[in-house]
Amino acid sequence: SLTAARRAPPSATELRRFQAIPRRSSYRRNFADTPLPHLQRETLLHAASAPGVRPLWIIGEDAARELAQHLVQAAGIFRADRLYQRELTAWTFPAGVFDDAGMPVEALAESGLAAMGLVRSTTRIPDPEVLADHIEDESVLLLATDGDDPFDHVHAGEAMEHAWLSATAMGIAASVMTQPLHIPEVRAGLRSALQLSGHPQVVMRFGFAEPIPVPRTSRRPPTELG
Repeated sequence: SLTAARRAPPSATELRRFQAIPRRSSYRRNFADTPLPHLQRETLLHAASAPGVRPLWIIGEDAARELAQHLVQAAGIFRADRLYQRELTAWTFPAGVFDDAGMPVEALAESGLAAMGLVRSTTRIPDPEVLADHIEDESVLLLATDGDDPFDHVHAGEAMEHAWLSATAMGIAASVMTQPLHIPEVRAGLRSALQLSGHPQVVMRFGFAEPIPVPRTSRRPPTELG
């Protein structure tokens, strides 16, 4: 639970993030080839900093290869998991079938790094070396926390949202990938391979969206989420 202790005027950064909320969405397609400028990467890194949270850009061939190998491992597990596939199928539909629930299947990628977030039975799992090249070409941010209790999870979520909204405010598309880290051996292996001092919680991709219309997931009114 959250308790408001005092009032304070919002900062300019907080106002920009607040105004970006209606436009925020997870872009699950592959990005355009245009790389993010250094200043924008530094802004996102700063936004993802929260108490006990360690944001880390995946930079270099070795780090990209390790992340790729673990994402491929997770993808293979999810693609073969019948219960997972049944659940995923239950809330992904063709655009326009259900307007109040579920995710348009057209918003999902079939291959590449973008497809590693939500793996379907038809997803083409790339070779780790090919996937590593995609990771090096994109801006991939890993959020790790010092601890792994509910407070750490909340702080990781706070850092994720700040980075996400900051990206939206700058016209940058973002994609959140957490499901691969739900597999204990993948999470532990990635922590060891990258020599992280904390616990990996979220993988985020940032880039510029292709100029192709992508259906957005509908949002339920707050009154239905009480």
